[in-house]
Amino acid sequence: MATQAIQTTSVLQLNMQHSKAATGNLAQLLQGKTSFVALIQEPYLVKGRVVGLHKVGCVMTGGSHDTNKGPRAAVVVSGDIQAWILPHLSDRDITSVRVEGGMRGKPLIMASVYMENAEGASCPPAKLKELAAYCEDKDLPLIVGADANAHHVYYGSTDTNESEELV
Repeated sequence: MATQAIQTTSVLQLNMQHSKAATGNLAQLLQGKTSFVALIQEPYLVKGRVVGLHKVGCVMTGGSHDTNKGPRAAVVVSGDIQAWILPHLSDRDITSVRVEGGMRGKPLIMASVYMENAEGASCPPAKLKELAAYCEDKDLPLIVGADANAHHVYYGSTDTNESEELV
């Protein structure tokens, strides 16, 4: 009986809090590593662009690269992973990528999402709903790494905010 090699992919989700130090730590952790996907929110930006991670993998972002309103979500993938950004399902707050050979050889969709907790902000965001519908329609698995900005006593917070419906 032939055996099939199983490739393990590390998936990280983290909010970088726009920190240069956190970015340096992540770059050091990932340097020389293979088979990883990092779903990042609030990346470190210089002039509206994600910096500090291009030497460890391919950095993908959606939406504007305006110097005043850079991306709040990014995906970094190692060079051995085939992934493409889905621009029609990405914006400043969501970066959606298609990863080939993800689950049992079938493509899968991965997304990094930043959910703003501001007056009038849709929770979950319309673009995330659109992404979920796309994945359901195409019968593609979806993995989401998000900073939902949800405060709830359920999560150990001392207060509960309007994002409580995410529980």
